[in-house]
Amino acid sequence: MIYYISSWQEPCGIAGYTSDLKNAVEKNLDEVVKVIKIPQKELKESTQENQEKILLELISQIPKDSTVHIQHEFSFFGQDLHSSCNLFSWFLAEISHQRKVIITFHTIIKNESLKSITKNFKVKKFLSKFIRSTITKVNLRKIARTINKNKIQCIVHNNRSCLNLHLTGINEENIKVVPLGVNNPPNKFTSRNDAKSILGYEKNDILVGLFGFVANYKGPDIATKAILKLPKQYKLAIVGGRHPQNNNDHIISKILEIKTKNSTQENNKIILTGYLPKETIDLYRMACDIVIAPYREVGLSSSAAVTWALTSGNPLVASNIEAFKDIHDTYECMLMVGSEQIDETAWAIQKIYEDKELSQKLVHNAEKYVEKNNWENISKLYKKIYKIPTT
Repeated sequence: MIYYISSWQEPCGIAGYTSDLKNAVEKNLDEVVKVIKIPQKELKESTQENQEKILLELISQIPKDSTVHIQHEFSFFGQDLHSSCNLFSWFLAEISHQRKVIITFHTIIKNESLKSITKNFKVKKFLSKFIRSTITKVNLRKIARTINKNKIQCIVHNNRSCLNLHLTGINEENIKVVPLGVNNPPNKFTSRNDAKSILGYEKNDILVGLFGFVANYKGPDIATKAILKLPKQYKLAIVGGRHPQNNNDHIISKILEIKTKNSTQENNKIILTGYLPKETIDLYRMACDIVIAPYREVGLSSSAAVTWALTSGNPLVASNIEAFKDIHDTYECMLMVGSEQIDETAWAIQKIYEDKELSQKLVHNAEKYVEKNNWENISKLYKKIYKIPTT
């Protein structure tokens, strides 16, 4: 049996990833996977002493000599970077006793180099950035030392994340790149025009979709401002709602404010759907002419929403953050734009719609990416990582 430690059975991208990986490993590797849910709420509301008791209770559920795969996100283990790194480093030292431990890092915090923080030199700004950078480096080193000491295997989803993780102090031989698995494309049960009609759009409307939890780092405000620069037939659907555990992100209010300031536009120029059932999300997927991912750089190792977008059969406009560059460098399956570049994003949306040859090429290349990285293929990479004997 393999034990997974992760968020689980809740609205969360990592919980969804864990479910997909579990299903693929059980189906293709003939292994049983047991998921133990990270008690995030209890950890955040507890003192350090009680946090350790909670995690010791979690560890007690896992027999010695077991294989344990942890899905890591900094917010799972603390309210801030310092407390998260301290607790996670302690947790790794405890759980590694007589167990094979593997960690997938879903977000990589980069160390700012002295060169980068002195680029636009101002004394107060420099001191602030230098102090933050030093504290970040110290915190990340705690985790790195524990990983190196216990020879823990670390997984990231792209080559740039591999380099950034190594720069935190983790030995290169302890890091392995395993691409994010992709589910097979869902069947289309209606035409694009019929889907548009059901959703209240005209067949001549050019529908641009941004899918997934609505968060600042995904750039929905950038998409909103970009669509307002385009002719009236271009419409934006932001399909999703706020992440239930993200109470400090004010991006939805910002989008609504932008909409209010441009109230002379048609009512459905910009639609913010909120949470939707899967059937309605599928309708939006089929109705869209273009999908968009104008993300900001926050150290993502991957994005399930973007890999899902690549299965949609629609051309994708994406910002050139590191998590997407690795995919595009290999497959050339996105039209890439500068991060937070509103005018360029607007241009790219119009370009990808009008240039049918480019659009078809991107969709065709996306199909190659999906075929190569489907969960059946990706799960087989874990056979060696988990050291499952060949039968």
